[in-house]
Order: sequence, then C-alpha cells, then structure tokens
Amino acid sequence: MAFIYYWIPTKSHVDLRGALKERGVFSKKRSLPDIDPQKRFDIQIDIDKNELNCNIKLMRESKYLNFRLKYVNDDSNGFIIYEFDDKDKNLNELLRIQIYHLIKDFFHSHEYHAPENDCQLKAFVCDRQNDMPACMKHYGNQFIKKFEAYKKIFDDERPEKIWQRFLEDRILKKGVDKITRAERILQNVRGEMVYARFLLSSMFHYRDMYKIYRHIRAHLRVLEDEFDMLQMSYTNVLSRMSAYYTSDTYKVQIYIAITGIVLTLLSL
Repeated sequence: MAFIYYWIPTKSHVDLRGALKERGVFSKKRSLPDIDPQKRFDIQIDIDKNELNCNIKLMRESKYLNFRLKYVNDDSNGFIIYEFDDKDKNLNELLRIQIYHLIKDFFHSHEYHAPENDCQLKAFVCDRQNDMPACMKHYGNQFIKKFEAYKKIFDDERPEKIWQRFLEDRILKKGVDKITRAERILQNVRGEMVYARFLLSSMFHYRDMYKIYRHIRAHLRVLEDEFDMLQMSYTNVLSRMSAYYTSDTYKVQIYIAITGIVLTLLSL
C-alpha cells in the first residue's frame, strides 16, 4: 500500500468537506490523455461527500479497472491524504497527474484561470501515512521549477523582441496574438503566485523548511517586480503596434485617394 498527498490549491485556510458540499458535485466522468499522449482513457470518479473516499472506474486499452482511494486525513492548508494499492506503477502516474487534476475539481474553483490552464502540479506519493515535511518540499520544489520555466518563457517573449518582430513582418494580428498569449500566461502565473504564497505560510509548521522557503520567497520577489514591469511593457507595445498600424493604413488610404484624384483629372 502507498499514500498519495493531494494539495488543493488555496489562498487561505479551507474546510475541504465544506468546499466539496458547497460546490455540490460528487461525480465526474472524463476522457483524458494517457501517459502516452497519443492514447486516451475514460474515467469516472465518485466521491463520498461525508467520508471523502473516492471510487474510481477506469477503462484503459479496452480493459476495465475499479479501485478505491481510501481517505486518511486532511488539513486546513488544503492537503488531503489517501491510501491506495500501488501494485500498478502506471496507475501511480495517472494518480499523480490526470486523476489529481480531477480530484482538485471537486474542491477547487478556477478563480485565476480557465480549467484547462490549471496549475499543473504532480501529487506526492510515499509509503508513509504522515510525512508532511517531505510533502511540503515536493510541492515547494515544483513551484520553484515552474517559476524558473516561466521566467525562461518571458525571457524569450520580451516586449522589445515582440516589437522588433512586428517591425520586421508588420503583421498586426501576429503581434497582437503574441502579446495576448504572453498576457494570458502572465495572468496564470499571478494566480499561481497567490497559491505559492499560501504554501509558504504553511511551511512554518514543519522542520527543515527554511532553505526551500527562502528559495521560493526569492523567486516570488523577483517575479513580482519583473511581472509588474512586463505588464506595463506589453500594454505599451500593444499601443505602439496599434498606432503604427493605424498610421500606415492612413498613409495608404491617402495615397489611394490622391492616386484616384490624379487619374480622374487625367481623364478629363
């Protein structure tokens, strides 16, 4: 047997049973990408609104599988622990990613993002029923990796780079699409930063958390300053694109109008 620690992203202390009952959804059916993204599987999860046990029905590669996540414990920081049979290692990976995504939906509303842009963390699995320090490190390290990846994305999509590409091809829609995508990612990151701050506050209750706490806090400080600047810069570039495009369009219209007048005069 093994234990899986699901963290339901939250920005404040939460009563998970209360959140489940408030959302009022106790069964979900989905067709999801498998570990091999070329394949899919069908899944149904039914959760007991009082005991929080989960019964899962899985149809994968024409085979049916029924199994149970037995509720162990939860806390006000958004963690819920389940016990499960870990004989099937492929099933373990589904529990950590795809099934985790569905479990979150029972408790968690997508306040900062669309459901498809949900915070893609992997759940923590271990052979101990109570190992919250290791669990905290697991989720903390994932946030660090995610923020480092986001920083690389924005390094590649700096506002000045988008502006230079626009000057080269002068296609307004292409430039606007790039900025819209960057701003959408920026919005997602801001939401994840809210959740990361709460996770930081939860770490104070556990030993040996200072190093990872300091690392996440440093990332948050850098990102907050940088993202405020990026938001203003993207808005500025969008305005410059619009002004540039409008100006060029206006020139073309004037040229066509003048050409038309000249041709009319020559035909007289």
